Amino acid sequence: MGIEPKHMRTILLIFCLCLGTSLSAQKQLWGVSASSDVASGTIFRTDSVGNNYTDVYVFNDKANGLDPYGSLIQAVNGKLYGLTKNGGTYNYGTLFQFQPDALVYTKLHDFDSINGRNPYGSLVEAANGKLYGMTHSGGQYDRGVIFEFNPSTNAFTNRFVFNGTKGRYPYGSLTEATDGKLYGLASTGGVDGTGSLFQFDPVSGTVTVRHSFVITTQGKGYDPRGSLLFTQDGYAYGFTRYGKPGFGLGQGGGVLFKYDLTLNWNSVTPLHNFDETFPGSIDGYEVISSVIEANNSKLYGMTLKGGTDSAGTIFEYDLSTQQFTKLHDFNRNSEGY
Repeated sequence: MGIEPKHMRTILLIFCLCLGTSLSAQKQLWGVSASSDVASGTIFRTDSVGNNYTDVYVFNDKANGLDPYGSLIQAVNGKLYGLTKNGGTYNYGTLFQFQPDALVYTKLHDFDSINGRNPYGSLVEAANGKLYGMTHSGGQYDRGVIFEFNPSTNAFTNRFVFNGTKGRYPYGSLTEATDGKLYGLASTGGVDGTGSLFQFDPVSGTVTVRHSFVITTQGKGYDPRGSLLFTQDGYAYGFTRYGKPGFGLGQGGGVLFKYDLTLNWNSVTPLHNFDETFPGSIDGYEVISSVIEANNSKLYGMTLKGGTDSAGTIFEYDLSTQQFTKLHDFNRNSEGY
């Protein structure tokens, strides 16, 4: 796993009612920060353009969870839900609820290792109204689990235990597709032990591997991180941390890939190979997050390393032209890295 910046913040756009007599809705950004020098994370909010920053909850009580990870989600009941990777009764992380109107934090579940520990991702609300997520480790084989949480009853259920053959140690979140199934990535495991793309059926609780990442000359990548993004064109897109034709274990800079949901097996196509060697490294390399799609139908993402200051980059990928463009180099001294 890469080094986490001490002040890394992730954000989520939600809608809150204005206080007072205004009848209009005000957009706000809500998110969580990782540990800093003074606290083990916060829940924060800003206005729609990022001003008026306010910490609305500080993670300073181990029993309630420490070190939030991933993003908040807003469920249909209007409440926010999130995960911490540490703290709680067993110090293996927690699942929590936050009421944005009353600013009330409630711990809902303690991860106990038997049913998973240390989640490195976010929750997703499925069409059935339940929340789903993954833990990086824990479970019978200590390789992670897929869990379900019912906001109506606060019932937590361990739905699937990773044993290695279908993947292990996920770093990321599940994504619901139009077929009603949830899709995710496991950083290792699978046929070659270097990662898998899998489908989870929330009805039966079964997991089906749709692609095993292997180290090959095709450069499809391995060690996938983050989450899959299903876009308007009907495909899913994601990242691997490593991989490039001709490179060995732990090398290659990473791959942006496309996944075809209609094919049962081996349906991953590499779109862009990141290069960890100069001069290709100037565009950035090593991706451990997720890609997003903007309303211009282009994909955007960030790299952990590379760029002119070796501090990472922001890039754009045009699906129509298959053109990769670096947009920004992070600067260690003034912008973070």
